[in-house]
Amino acid sequence: VAAFHEATSALNAATPAGTAVELAVRVFAAGAWTPWMPYGKWSPFLRRASLPVQHPEDAAAYLDTDMVNVHAPGGASLFQLRASLYTDDVRRSPSVYL
Repeated sequence: VAAFHEATSALNAATPAGTAVELAVRVFAAGAWTPWMPYGKWSPFLRRASLPVQHPEDAAAYLDTDMVNVHAPGGASLFQLRASLYTDDVRRSPSVYL
């Protein structure tokens, strides 16, 4: 598998009122998985805001707005995405596609 040093993720989501979607990413670098790095919750009913950049000096990778930056020697070889779906009413649910 070819190594990479940058990656970005995107999704399409339908989020009825009272629902939201949160996307998180992690990469396999330097022989281990990084912690999950959340992009933040999204819904047209929430105030839009990017999470602050988390850039620990010893981190193998960090998320800067929407770009994963890999600092581990040799880059990263794998990535995983996790979508979390939130609702305040069990009769409504967000959906993720593409």
